[in-house]
Amino acid sequence: MKIVANSYHVVPSSSVVPGVVREPDGIRFTVVIRRGTRMREQKEPCLILIRTDLQTAVTIPLTEQYRIGDLYSCKVIGLSAGHLAYCYKIGEYYFNDPCASSLGAPGNSFFKESRLSTISETLSETGVSPLRGKYGNADRFVYLLHVRGFTMAHGSGVSRSHRGTFAGVTDKIPYLKELGVTTVELMPICELTTGKSGAGRGYQSPFCLPVKRDETADNDSQNSFQKSSGVDSLTPESSARVNYWGFGSAYYYAPAYRLTVPGTCPSREYLTMIEALHRAGMEVVQQFWFPHGISATAVTEVSRYYVRHFGIDGIHVIGADIPLAQLTKDAILADTQIYSDHAAEARNKDMSAENYVLSMQLSPDCRGSATASAGNLMQTGEDYLYLVRRFVKADDLVLSDFIAQFLHVPEGIGELRFAANYRGLTLADTVTYSRKHNEGNGEDNRDGTDNNASWNCGVEGPSRKKEVQQLRKRLIRNMLTLVLLSQGTPMLMAGDERGNSQMGNNNPYCQDNEIGWTDWKNTRESQHLLAFTRQLSAFRRTHPVFRKTEPFRFTDYRALGYPDLSYHGRDAWKADFSGYSHSIGLLFCEDYEEAQTEQALRTGRRHLLYLALNMYWQEMTFGLPNLPAGECWYRIMDTSREDPFLPDAEKEPNLHQVTVKARTIVILTNRSSEKA
Repeated sequence: MKIVANSYHVVPSSSVVPGVVREPDGIRFTVVIRRGTRMREQKEPCLILIRTDLQTAVTIPLTEQYRIGDLYSCKVIGLSAGHLAYCYKIGEYYFNDPCASSLGAPGNSFFKESRLSTISETLSETGVSPLRGKYGNADRFVYLLHVRGFTMAHGSGVSRSHRGTFAGVTDKIPYLKELGVTTVELMPICELTTGKSGAGRGYQSPFCLPVKRDETADNDSQNSFQKSSGVDSLTPESSARVNYWGFGSAYYYAPAYRLTVPGTCPSREYLTMIEALHRAGMEVVQQFWFPHGISATAVTEVSRYYVRHFGIDGIHVIGADIPLAQLTKDAILADTQIYSDHAAEARNKDMSAENYVLSMQLSPDCRGSATASAGNLMQTGEDYLYLVRRFVKADDLVLSDFIAQFLHVPEGIGELRFAANYRGLTLADTVTYSRKHNEGNGEDNRDGTDNNASWNCGVEGPSRKKEVQQLRKRLIRNMLTLVLLSQGTPMLMAGDERGNSQMGNNNPYCQDNEIGWTDWKNTRESQHLLAFTRQLSAFRRTHPVFRKTEPFRFTDYRALGYPDLSYHGRDAWKADFSGYSHSIGLLFCEDYEEAQTEQALRTGRRHLLYLALNMYWQEMTFGLPNLPAGECWYRIMDTSREDPFLPDAEKEPNLHQVTVKARTIVILTNRSSEKA
């Protein structure tokens, strides 16, 4: 590529926000370059502008007139974004813009295999999601997916060009809608850096990625730089592991080129997907992983950017230095859901607004609060995951803790309820493998957690034994039931509703293949499980008792003849909470959730649901409470059956007890003895 003289008019810019801004008369470039203590000589940074169509480059020295502290900002008059790529140069080393809104495709002649910062089309600020305030935490049903892995496998139902892209997710919206999903959570979608920053040479930036130098530089200097700064090659060896999940230092303002249909703008395709999900009534929560040491301001600005420009409904922030206090107090993020493993801890702390100048007292009668509201926080920890897995496989000393969480109505913040996510075995693998099988990751099976709380049902891995297959399917149905009918906010990992397997790999972070992709094979088993999940989701929506916003009282506080919730065991009203108990009956009186007058509630027929949870390895008999004259108990769901929801409710032969098969959940309801 030919280096040409600077023919543009460059002036200092007043911008203090890093990144690029297009204006009618030119483009503003702003970058923060922090000089480390190990730098012994001044090296003037430069802005490199590259015309990809003409194969020419212009160097603009960023002199002192463009600098305020560590911030450099200039405006290039007369410059257009068409066919433009750019990067920064410090001494002999080149860096991409850490706040680039996009990275171009590899293969430019100036930097060979490297990808350069480019300027994506300008997106108007969406501002807020159109679904703001539509759902409460109790009404949400979250579906967690990896954009690429969700539609890459054959049979996903999307066109070949859309597989593994934002457009592919858009194509699957009808599927998500039928499942009853209200909220889609996306694993990280940003462009990744391929190595560490240039801090080893005295320049510090948590985002910067040095790009390959041009051919005028000597090889010894390049090799010396890579050794001192720890920069990985931009063209990994074929044996290198792929960062399939996307957790790592990234260009946080740039949706990934690898997740788009070739030839389309990543930001535009990402926005189109979000807008389509919104039109279908589904929220979007975006995951971000931030490295250790990142500033609170950087995390906040990235979160604001995605809310303002893409209208996302929530952020799931992952990392060691997440400023939850600042995020929950931020005015722009006030309506944004904030997911975190540490949300519960943050709720209990004094989240002061010490960095906000407007938090001061304005007048004696108008006192500002220094405590942040935690109403938009969502706890994402795995406590419930381990409880439900242990309860379903019949561990001792777990029933009491499990029931407490199953019936716990979160207050103040939301709480996700799930039995599997990306950090562990899939739901199907939880009942197929008793240990992890991560050999394919190339780390001698040392990676991934050893605490899976799983059980292989007697055979490690796939089995042709009919009794093993039937037991596994039953346990999966039990876990789905206990997730979707729990209080709090249920969440499924993509594919669990179809029996998706990762062949025992509980950490497929590098498996960009069939192991890490969602399996869309339409087997008889997958179709039955999908139908059951859809029915469970609909059952939750039509029964508000599973979507409570206030805690159960366990008393008959409306004089209806039944408490809002009661426990039962072998005998009615007598539950066994001993350490070796694996069974319990739960009676819900749904009339406490009905918006009727007190007189209508007291004189009307009661609406009861009885959940018999038998995780014991033998058949159990549960005592049933008495019903009014002329009523009987009817079975409406039974997880021991391949199709658990009965098309016609079955009348129980005994008014006072019900027999439940081993490792089975049964749901009963009361009806007139004359009705089926």
